Amino acid sequence: MRTWIRPLIVVISLVVVPLPAWSVIVQTKDGKEYKGHLIKNDAIQLVMRLHGSNEQVMLFQADIKNIVQTVQFKELEKLKPGQAKDYYEYALTLMGEPLDPEAKETALRLFLIAAYQEPVSYGFNALIKMSEVARTGDEASAFRAMAFLLDAISDKGTLKKTLVAGDEDLKARESFLKALEMLRRGKTKDALKFGQVKGVAAYFDAIPGLMSHQDFVNLCEANPECASCKDGRVFCSQCAGNGAVKTALGLAPCQACQAKGFTLCKKCKGKPRQVKLAPLQVQLILQLELLNASDPKAKLDSPPDAKSEKWSALLSGAQIRPIPVLSLLHLTEFDPRQCVFKNGKWVEPLSP
Repeated sequence: MRTWIRPLIVVISLVVVPLPAWSVIVQTKDGKEYKGHLIKNDAIQLVMRLHGSNEQVMLFQADIKNIVQTVQFKELEKLKPGQAKDYYEYALTLMGEPLDPEAKETALRLFLIAAYQEPVSYGFNALIKMSEVARTGDEASAFRAMAFLLDAISDKGTLKKTLVAGDEDLKARESFLKALEMLRRGKTKDALKFGQVKGVAAYFDAIPGLMSHQDFVNLCEANPECASCKDGRVFCSQCAGNGAVKTALGLAPCQACQAKGFTLCKKCKGKPRQVKLAPLQVQLILQLELLNASDPKAKLDSPPDAKSEKWSALLSGAQIRPIPVLSLLHLTEFDPRQCVFKNGKWVEPLSP
């Protein structure tokens, strides 16, 4: 190879190939768009792994129109400690790429750094933004809890539970538990509504002895709620619900309702929502409701490898240990003290 060609090849490689382990968006000349991680990119072809799967796509360079690297290294390298505004604003930019997990995780890191460096100015807003791009509902709840702690006015509305886009498993679990609760209470109409949420059927099949999802549906349909009353009672038509009627001698107790003001519904005989469940089914449903007791599942102010515990466990045993609190240092897997992007890695700034 001629010596003058070698520098040219090096220059082309530096321009064309984004750093590995970061995601790219490839736009082809026929109008298609692929999002994933780059595996190979040479003068002939490009190979990438699509987001959310192990599928690999091979494209010829002649068919590629543009390669976009969502997270720009040059922009990350410009960020300097003590300039929380810059971290916050670039994180807002990355929020515009919700389908790119690399952009989402980088946005989370930048928001966290901004909150850590200037908690008064950016803490609350950064944590709220983090909850909007959270990867799970539990994570979003932890971010909102931290935002509440940093909020100057302590608005309880901040603690509202959040379901994030794509967190279908959490929604299915909550709908499953709600369906069982409604079934136990005889509210079969609501039970069916929650039982039809995507993913709920799998939870029925995973618990031996409970019932299959189809059995649940059949049970609800076979026990419809009474359409003539709400609680098994109807106002007495003789006394209009007053429990007394007018006579020539004055008011007298209503004989039709025995002065109660109501009578039992003739259609359901006072039992508008009666569903017969086997004792084992009732026991399993009650156990599932109890096991759903609040577990913050937040990253706590403890070593990263510390085991998560339920709040109830903190009160058991001979000695009660201090209850851990939320901390920006352990809120995510990202360390906000590592705020300098250098050579493709996040590191702590050098001491002056």
